[in-house]
Amino acid sequence: MADIRSAQDVAIKDEQTLTFTQVKEDPDVSAEHDLLVRSRLWGWDGDGNQWLKLICDEDGRLIVSASTRPTGSADVSQNFTDAVKKNNDSFTSYLIPSGKEWIIERFGGGTFSSVGKIMLYEGSGADPPGGSWNFLQAIYISAESNEVTINQTFVGDGTREIGIRFVNSVPTDNEFYGYIVAYEV
Repeated sequence: MADIRSAQDVAIKDEQTLTFTQVKEDPDVSAEHDLLVRSRLWGWDGDGNQWLKLICDEDGRLIVSASTRPTGSADVSQNFTDAVKKNNDSFTSYLIPSGKEWIIERFGGGTFSSVGKIMLYEGSGADPPGGSWNFLQAIYISAESNEVTINQTFVGDGTREIGIRFVNSVPTDNEFYGYIVAYEV
């Protein structure tokens, strides 16, 4: 057992037990076994094979979004990359095959060295804001990577697509990376 008295990285392995006696100067976090998390908490999965990222909301509540892919589903995850010119944007999309159901679990991305925005859309036609596109989610980034949970289903009709827009907000060229983690049933 270990006591953690300040905000720091802590690895929990081999069924180790931690007691958090004080993580932050906060009157609501004073009793033993209380833990106030304002960001991310990492831990091992049940088999001890990989790290899991547990995310908390702004009120410190754990957000649970375990992957529950059905047997026989096919991975349709997509990666998007582009070198976006200064003060410009780019848009890339993938067609959802007609009659196929895509479940997008997560959306993420990053930028090499600057400030920007990565936006996720679903729809069809000319690139947004034209065509018939619905905005789903945005990630605001600054020389970092980030990821959000989507967990939405989209059914292909022969024209429906999933698209990502990279917006470079600075007066220098910048490399962007985006992805969706998805499966098809």
